[in-house]
Amino acid sequence: MSGFFEKFNSEVVSKIEEMTKPLQSQLGQDMLSLLSAGISVYILWVGYQILAGKRQTPLQDLVWDLSKFAIILTFVSNADG
Repeated sequence: MSGFFEKFNSEVVSKIEEMTKPLQSQLGQDMLSLLSAGISVYILWVGYQILAGKRQTPLQDLVWDLSKFAIILTFVSNADG
């Protein structure tokens, strides 16, 4: 009986990880494509606002927002890990 629960736990966890790994990668790719499309639309919108003169500090705002988007995309795409 020694080690039964440890073996059972490792078997169950390995099977669950085996089943969910393809789903996780597909979900990550779907989120990445949606975020990329959303960022593209946002950049177009900011470009319109800049050309229309509706932004006070356009370059600083755009750089700051793109930096935030880069951090978010790094976590979503699981870059380097």
